[in-house]
Amino acid sequence: MRRWNPGGAGRRAIRCALLAALFSQTACLKGPAGPTTPSGGDPSVIVVEGVYAPDLARLVDVADGTHAWRWRAVDASTSSPATLTIAGPRWSWRLVGNGSTEAAGPSRPDMLALVPEDPDVWHGFETPADTCVPGAWLPLPRMALDSPFYYDLLDLLQHLIAPRFDLRVCHWYRRPVPVGSGPAVSGAVDLAACLESAVDAWNEAAGAALFTWTTETSLGTRLLHLPGHELQPPMSASLVQRDEQGRALRLQIRVGDTYADPVDARYARRGLMHELAHALLLWGHSLDRDHILWRCGPIVDRPSEDEVRAVRLRQALPAGMDVGGYGRSTELDPPGQERQGAAVAEFGLLQDSRPGQLAQGGRNGR
Repeated sequence: MRRWNPGGAGRRAIRCALLAALFSQTACLKGPAGPTTPSGGDPSVIVVEGVYAPDLARLVDVADGTHAWRWRAVDASTSSPATLTIAGPRWSWRLVGNGSTEAAGPSRPDMLALVPEDPDVWHGFETPADTCVPGAWLPLPRMALDSPFYYDLLDLLQHLIAPRFDLRVCHWYRRPVPVGSGPAVSGAVDLAACLESAVDAWNEAAGAALFTWTTETSLGTRLLHLPGHELQPPMSASLVQRDEQGRALRLQIRVGDTYADPVDARYARRGLMHELAHALLLWGHSLDRDHILWRCGPIVDRPSEDEVRAVRLRQALPAGMDVGGYGRSTELDPPGQERQGAAVAEFGLLQDSRPGQLAQGGRNGR
């Protein structure tokens, strides 16, 4: 879990003063869907509202209802009740203060920690109070995977975007992603045809067009064949250009003449599917041998459903959002142990009120 450390006792004192000021009046924050006002004039209530984007609403598929949470300033030792309400694509936070502090001023902490009462259902997370930050206050439910190597879908996504994007969501300048190649023949293997087949495999696995094949544009993903060279590794992908908004513009897949015999076509196609996963901005490698992104090289002929869902989640989250603030708090198993241990909840341990125990996991492991 990523930790926010303001540094120094003086800074902590300022935070405490800001927290006291927060409880001195009704705090009406401007959420992604606009400002809201708590009813009844309660001086110790914060209300923040927002809306799941359509793609994200379909993916998370959260039922309407209310959910109990706890909240605190990230450097505070005590927490207070919070309620999350889901109504269709809309979500709303109602944070209740303890009502025991008095201060004169409309300030609030910079960072808040939100911890679910049911950590098997929701990801705990830390959020900036500033609702203009991409993804601020966004509640994400935990979504199960087929793979035993990752705790949930967000865990897989965190692992796959950390190496290149520091756990921040990056998008392409357009969707579907253009992919193309000029003539690229290595011995008996038509690498361009293998790439086009790999594009079809991704689109078929997703049931939608993640890529579109084109030979007319220099933008998007392009195959660069280096005849006469056997590269090490045999294939690689490089994100070579982003625009002023941080969106991907040009990605290059480099391949030499390692794949030259007719029998190599199958392996070239697998390798190009692997590189296309990087072209979908999943830059890490998987611990699961059933994934096309397996760290030892692909041994399967199509992307897994887990990987397709990770792509969909990345595409549905706001550009620039930092997913490193989300975690989970119930597992004891390390990745790869196929969940053979017991959950924290089975031991009756407290999970939501001890300082510094917000949802284990996230940016720096568990």
